Amino acid sequence: MFNYTKTYNRYGDIFEFIFSTSVNVGFDFDITDMSDLEDGFLDTNDELMMYPGNIDITIDDLSEGNYNRFKTLLDQYNAQYPYNFADVLTMTIKKNGSEIYVGILSTCEYEFEPPEISGEIKEFIKLRWLSGVSKLKELEFGNYYVLDKLYQVGLISRINVYKAGEHIGYMYGYDFAVIMPNSTLLFSEPIATRVNIYDLLYEIFKFINPQCFLSINHNWLYNDTHIFQELICYGIEPNITGRFFVKKESVYVVFAHDPGRWVRQQHSMVNGEEWSVWWDSDDNEGVPDRKLNEAVKFIARNFGAIAGMTSFNSAFFRKRFYINPAEAVDITDNAKNIRKETFLRKVSEVKINDLFPNPVYTAKRGETSQGKNLLEYSITLSAYDAGNSSGANLLIYVGNNQQYVLRVTDPNLPISDKLSEVLAELEWQTRKVSRDKFTFEIDTTDVNFTQYFKITHKGETKYIRPIKMQRYLLENKTQIEGVETN
Repeated sequence: MFNYTKTYNRYGDIFEFIFSTSVNVGFDFDITDMSDLEDGFLDTNDELMMYPGNIDITIDDLSEGNYNRFKTLLDQYNAQYPYNFADVLTMTIKKNGSEIYVGILSTCEYEFEPPEISGEIKEFIKLRWLSGVSKLKELEFGNYYVLDKLYQVGLISRINVYKAGEHIGYMYGYDFAVIMPNSTLLFSEPIATRVNIYDLLYEIFKFINPQCFLSINHNWLYNDTHIFQELICYGIEPNITGRFFVKKESVYVVFAHDPGRWVRQQHSMVNGEEWSVWWDSDDNEGVPDRKLNEAVKFIARNFGAIAGMTSFNSAFFRKRFYINPAEAVDITDNAKNIRKETFLRKVSEVKINDLFPNPVYTAKRGETSQGKNLLEYSITLSAYDAGNSSGANLLIYVGNNQQYVLRVTDPNLPISDKLSEVLAELEWQTRKVSRDKFTFEIDTTDVNFTQYFKITHKGETKYIRPIKMQRYLLENKTQIEGVETN
């Protein structure tokens, strides 16, 4: 890799911009300006997944050579997975030696000011950079390369499919399939693959950057002593990924077993040949639209967490409902321009529907609301004792022995119960009163979404979980919007 480092000095701070590329492009420019950096949750109503923001930098371009160089590199990015961002071009920003941002190029914009305006020719390029995690919104499980990657790392099952002795495709989530002489596809009943949930989360983030790091900050206990990283999902296909048939586009196949249930997904070029992906829509309880970012949000909601990436290199999964006061950053003496406003109104009733058992189990809190002021959602990853353990599809292994997860304990609540009951209690304790949104400024840019903040005003202390940050890098200050939490 070739690294080109440019510096930008402002108000005593030294910013380093490190452009890493596998091509010796001979960059020759100076940094002339940079924008603010805004991070936040795209949907502040669910507050489940955080996306690092964009940043613009401006460079000079007296010969237009730099514009063409960046444009050429931008064109070398793969539009679809497998991505090659890290090999083609990334930009790292350091402030006084500390890394604050890593991104990939999004757009190039050329600006020209004729000499009639200021007496000299001015030519600039504005480069917009993305964090990369936004690409998770584009990635679907119904993608040839995504399914192949999940199979290669052992997170989904796959069998080969042949027609007249020729290998023509794969079945994901089934243990038998055959194509009859009349081209009819026959297949077995679906299977349920056991998958470690932490491993699945980690691999999803690694679709963006294979070198990223995933941190877990969640203290729920399962069957009294086991932690999140030990959880096994029994049935990754119906609950999260879905089941698929992948075939060469040129091969004619007739679907049996209710052909209307097979829905065409994406197509991909593989070694010069087109392949198509078909989703078995009988699996309709899993992730909406089978998007990878929705899978992260789906898991976060199921386990009372938030998730996201603080940079191209760093992902997190942490508890949503409780903070340790000792870990909160006290900004009482640093916060400026503090204001608060009503944000999340209180609810009258909470319903958490557990879709795994039959019949569906619903955990409830509050009074019957007749649909008004109701907080309701569904989960499919379950943990509770239904008399014969049929209510659980979460497992742990103790040595070589498999155990169903029958109860979840939140050390911060006096509750050890079904997972849906724990979620209902936490949602009720959080939403039975309105929650304010606080907006304030602090004189630092060294903040991120894994932190909580504490403000004491008129003898009352509030703990705040950030949902949006506007970092004014050149002025060394950050405006934070956050929701009060218990």
